[in-house]
Amino acid sequence: MVDRQAGPPPDVIAATPTMLDGGMVRRKNEKKKRPPFGLPKGIVLLATPDGWRHSVLTLEGGMFCGRLDVPIHTDPQDARTAAATMVTGLARDFHGTEVDVNWDPPQEPWSWTARVTIAVVNELASPDSGG
Repeated sequence: MVDRQAGPPPDVIAATPTMLDGGMVRRKNEKKKRPPFGLPKGIVLLATPDGWRHSVLTLEGGMFCGRLDVPIHTDPQDARTAAATMVTGLARDFHGTEVDVNWDPPQEPWSWTARVTIAVVNELASPDSGG
């Protein structure tokens, strides 16, 4: 039988490279985060007994749905305005893109659809362009 004394393990010192000791410093790999949904291309707005509901269709073929944050008895024009404001804000915040929302004539008294297109931003005419 071998008699070994159990003592504390030896201290281990690990050196990590820093700028001071000449080691290579690497930047953390930051991936660009994809927006949680695609760029909007259409809106379906429905008046239901429980409130206003929306479905937003995206260019990538996706869709996200939910309750529009307005009171149940909101006028349809105000509900359309709220839906358009929501979509333009989401496109601006998540995609950095300005969009226009154009409502189609209603087919049913409780349902509206809209087309969402990328807005054309008019730049001020520069002196070099002659305008």
